[in-house]
Amino acid sequence: GKGAQIGNSVEFVHNSVGTVIHSDTILEDGVKVYQNVTCGWADSNERIIIRVKKNAVLCVGAKILCKSNTELCVGEGAVVAANTVVLRSIPPYEVWGVPAKKMGR
Repeated sequence: GKGAQIGNSVEFVHNSVGTVIHSDTILEDGVKVYQNVTCGWADSNERIIIRVKKNAVLCVGAKILCKSNTELCVGEGAVVAANTVVLRSIPPYEVWGVPAKKMGR
């Protein structure tokens, strides 16, 4: 591929240390990417497209993983919370995450 496409005003918060963006990723205008985010393959190295729509937020440790020969879209204004693993498209303006729960004492 020709490399990831980065829109206007995309913000790599705190320099986004540890972030990996696959070359077939499109980050539209106003996207925020925090540290340790991964946008990449879920299963192999076949063709994928990851599209992160305008003003979406990828919080610390988010993993956006696309299956071969498909497109995965994070909708406009959507938020992927810290340490969330996304394997399918997310509608606009939704917040997706992994709630904390007590595991024992």
